[in-house]
Amino acid sequence: ALLGVACGLGQTARSGGAPPALRRADAAYQRGDYAEAILLYRNFLADEPDEDDVVQANYRLAASYHRLGRNEEAAEVL
Repeated sequence: ALLGVACGLGQTARSGGAPPALRRADAAYQRGDYAEAILLYRNFLADEPDEDDVVQANYRLAASYHRLGRNEEAAEVL
């Protein structure tokens, strides 16, 4: 149930306010390149971003894992 919620959250991007690294990760997610999105979100999160960005990145990271069938890893992010 949580994974379904995670996949639906963060569907709309902020207009221009997101850091470039988060925008790159979001772009990979939007085009369905979930493996690339995972790498980019993990790199982004390693740089200690603002809390609002952390929430979006973690949900998209979990959703990316879920879409690749890596549900245990998705649950660990949540």
